[in-house]
Amino acid sequence: MRLFNRLLATIISLALIFGSAIGTLYLIGVLARLPSLTSPIRRLFTPLLALSASQIGALLLAVSLLALVLLILEIRPFRARFVLVRDDSQGMTQISRPDIERCLSQRLSKLRAITSEGVDILVHGKQFDVSANIAVSSQADLGQVRAQVEENIKANLESIGVGEGLRQISTRISRFKRAA
Repeated sequence: MRLFNRLLATIISLALIFGSAIGTLYLIGVLARLPSLTSPIRRLFTPLLALSASQIGALLLAVSLLALVLLILEIRPFRARFVLVRDDSQGMTQISRPDIERCLSQRLSKLRAITSEGVDILVHGKQFDVSANIAVSSQADLGQVRAQVEENIKANLESIGVGEGLRQISTRISRFKRAA
């Protein structure tokens, strides 16, 4: 999404630069009384003279709405890409959020009778939440599985040095679908 936002911002910026350059050239041509400079610009904008005031208003409204959407997309916070491990006088150490998610998902998949369907981490400053989606067999005790998963997540986070920042673990458990 960031790429789309940057591309859209670049297109709008180039359009504004182009429009400003044309306006500046036209102003110079009018002030210097140079018809050779103003007539090509007039021909460029002649089709706009055929538009009614409501059509021009609709065009300006559409451009304004596009700019507002771009502004909202840029202001909206993106998911943090790193989890803080340590921040002291020796420096700051961070681990990539997708790497931690992948590590936890792989380690959860190694547990017996559990299939990891994905792990998400939501970072809140120096703390973070872990959300695990897993599937278990229909005979498994859900309470025991939930405790086992949470214990495994805590142990794995401690082993990579980010256990202190853990705020909450939420586990969504679904049952395996039996093949007919």
